Amino acid sequence: MKSTKYVIILVILILAIIAFNYGYINGWVEKTFANYETGVVQRVVDGDTVKINNKSVRLLGINCPEKGEKYYSEAKTFLENKILNKTVEIHFGKEKTDLYNRTLGYIFIGSENINAEIVQNGFANLYFPEGKDQYYPQFAEAWQNCIKNNLNYCKSSESVCAKCVYLNTLDIKNQEAIFGNNCSF
Repeated sequence: MKSTKYVIILVILILAIIAFNYGYINGWVEKTFANYETGVVQRVVDGDTVKINNKSVRLLGINCPEKGEKYYSEAKTFLENKILNKTVEIHFGKEKTDLYNRTLGYIFIGSENINAEIVQNGFANLYFPEGKDQYYPQFAEAWQNCIKNNLNYCKSSESVCAKCVYLNTLDIKNQEAIFGNNCSF
């Protein structure tokens, strides 16, 4: 009987400690088990690389043009306008760093996936070298919206040859695409 009384008192004490320290305990649990971190964007290097908390972060799911290529400046400016000097969350993928020791992640402001927005606005291609992940459907939809809105990378070619070329076969499994030519030149 006495031991039951002590167990009840101990349970009540533990519950009281948890209730009074919920904010602290919740914060500790989130930091310990969360697959993301927060930071302020200090610099935009290019359309798919930024500096956050003095670390270089490579944005996952996208590949932007390199310096000297079409839409390089526009991609960088778009990203600067979206996130420079703002607090963001970096959500990690399968790997946390790449060969160059850059942090790999998806950048979020609230529920807004900035990486997918770059695609939707036509400043990046989809890029999933490690395979599709939980964010892939959002990126595929962003790409389709880009095409539908005829934006930047997704803009229809105005070349006379654009009307000649068509996709004959697409074999994703074997990574093979066969194109045909309707024109005589």
